Amino acid sequence: MWRAKKRSDNDDGDPDQMTEKIDHPSETAEPIEPIPFRPAAESRRPDRATALKWLVAGTTGVLLILLLAGAWFVFTARRVTLAITPQPDRIEIDGGLAAPSIGPAYLMRPGRYTLSAEKQCFQPLKHEFGVTDAKTQTVRAAMRRLPGRLNLDVLSRGAPPTPLAGLRIYIDDVFVAGDASEPLTVPAGNRRLRISADRHQDYAAVLTIEGCNVLQTRQAELLPDWSAVSINSIPAGATVAVDGKIMGKTPLRMELSAGTYAMELSLAAYQTWRTRLTVSAAQTQAIEDVILQPADGRLAITSTPPGATVLAGSRYVGQTPLTIALASNTVHALSISKTGYATSTRRVNLKAGEDKALTITLEGRQGIVRFMVTPADVELAVDGRTIGRPPASMRMLAVEHQLEISKPGYATHRSTITPRPGFDQEIRVTLKKKGAASPTSDGKVTTANGYTLQLIRPRAFTMGSSRRQQGRRANETLRSINLTRPFYMGIHEVTNAQFRMFQSDHRSGTLKTHTLSGPRQPVVQVTWEQAALYCNWLSTRESLPLVYEKSDSGVFVANPTGVGFRLPTEAEWEYCSRLRDNRVSAKYPWGTGFPPPASAGNFADQSARDLLGTTLKGYNDGYPVSAPTGLFTASPDGLFDLAGNVAEWCQDYYSIYSYQPGKVYENPTGTAEGRHRIVRGSSFRHAGISQLRSAYRDYSDDKRDDLGFRVCRYAE
Repeated sequence: MWRAKKRSDNDDGDPDQMTEKIDHPSETAEPIEPIPFRPAAESRRPDRATALKWLVAGTTGVLLILLLAGAWFVFTARRVTLAITPQPDRIEIDGGLAAPSIGPAYLMRPGRYTLSAEKQCFQPLKHEFGVTDAKTQTVRAAMRRLPGRLNLDVLSRGAPPTPLAGLRIYIDDVFVAGDASEPLTVPAGNRRLRISADRHQDYAAVLTIEGCNVLQTRQAELLPDWSAVSINSIPAGATVAVDGKIMGKTPLRMELSAGTYAMELSLAAYQTWRTRLTVSAAQTQAIEDVILQPADGRLAITSTPPGATVLAGSRYVGQTPLTIALASNTVHALSISKTGYATSTRRVNLKAGEDKALTITLEGRQGIVRFMVTPADVELAVDGRTIGRPPASMRMLAVEHQLEISKPGYATHRSTITPRPGFDQEIRVTLKKKGAASPTSDGKVTTANGYTLQLIRPRAFTMGSSRRQQGRRANETLRSINLTRPFYMGIHEVTNAQFRMFQSDHRSGTLKTHTLSGPRQPVVQVTWEQAALYCNWLSTRESLPLVYEKSDSGVFVANPTGVGFRLPTEAEWEYCSRLRDNRVSAKYPWGTGFPPPASAGNFADQSARDLLGTTLKGYNDGYPVSAPTGLFTASPDGLFDLAGNVAEWCQDYYSIYSYQPGKVYENPTGTAEGRHRIVRGSSFRHAGISQLRSAYRDYSDDKRDDLGFRVCRYAE
């Protein structure tokens, strides 16, 4: 049986729809009950609450997604600070995700970006940069101000406004223009302006360029770098040369740049006038009425024989043949002399610019030489010419002669002699047989009056002292010296007894109550001329050529290279004083170290403290004034009293030498003329470190109570 349910009238369902149930015959029959009718649901629109729920849910989802994306960006972005100078008006950043700003900083993910910035009066900035993984970073950039324009008004001071020749304009030492007719484009900021022009001093200034295409004007006034110089001479017509360049003839006006010049005025038959001219910019100078002096005359002097000494008045001018300049229109007395010949005198007067020749034949002077030779049958040669057996006496020209006395089986005797007119000389020779024993020579020679000299074989050394040496004086210029000729140096200073053999009435005097005239004390109170004449006297006694000659004006060195006795040169004296331990470098004659050791010499010591103002503390040599020679420690060459006792005359004129590195002075003998003579060595009056040094240089033109001398001569 189908139980069917019909849709009730109250049911909203479809009346055509019914529910059936079919009973099968095998099932137990059940009663059929009525079922309420339920109509099918109708389609309806959602209400507002439902729509709102959907909207909230969607918005929340979107926000959640944005929140997650923002959190991801924050955790992966880096804080980047933009430091732009100056602060721009507008900034744009291109590249990567949007870059939110937090004050001056931006959040950016790692990557490459391009920064663009703009500001009024500045050039647009475009700057590429990269963001790394660092948490905080700073990007620095600077904006360049737009350049400005500079208008220059360049003038020469005191001149009308005209373009300057050779104009050159520099900004920050970079050349920018060769004229100022158009405004210059100049980067903004502080700029160094320099303007140069021919014959003008440079103009320099520091300008502040505003930039932003602003036009600025600057007036630059250049100072002339020259001045007008006028010169006139008496007589006129002299040629004017400036630094060797001929400028014209006097009277002359010329324009010279600022500086120092060598100016010369020359005119035939007149001496050249020279001066150093200093020109200051824009300061006119006038050199008025330069009086030109008549030109010197030139005199060429020759003599027979040559090599004669020529004096003009009392002035030594050289040896013949020579040409000398003499003041014109003036009478000059000339003296021409040579050892062994009579002196010839002439008076000459030359016109301005005149050249003249003078030839002199000197008359030979003769002296008598006596020979006493053993054995008698020897052979004599004079100046290489064989004479034969020596005569008892022989008249010879009063010049240096080379003598040679020989005999087979005997050692040949060789010597030199200079005959002296009016002074007979004697040659005593005893030849020694060959093979006979000869005494060992210690290099010493002794004169007839008992004066002993030691042979010195010098070598190169440095004379003077360095600027660092304690006690150094300004006249002790360093000089490289090369002494090539062996010489004999007196081992003692000449004593009173030895000097009185030459000048019997000489007295050295006293110092307060202390005598200076003891026979073994060194002679003092002698002039340089007296010392030189003593050397001549000694040469005559030893048959040696004279080194000095005497004229109306005094004593002068006539034969400086001869082998006669003489005063030591300054270089020879210092060489002997410095020689110590086979080196020529001792600071003091006793070696090194100050104060001096005991027995080093006779100085201003404690025994002289009541006599002298300054003394050596703790040093006592026992002699308040000069001591007998040879009492104190000798040098390695056996020379006494190079330190202390008395100072010593030297042959040279005093002069201060300029420092010339690399120059070597060979066998120097000093300058040709001067007023003072060199004095070397300390004395019993000295106690200071300056005076006791080997390099100490003094000078004098008169005698002193602590000034003596020793004798020297060349060995060959």
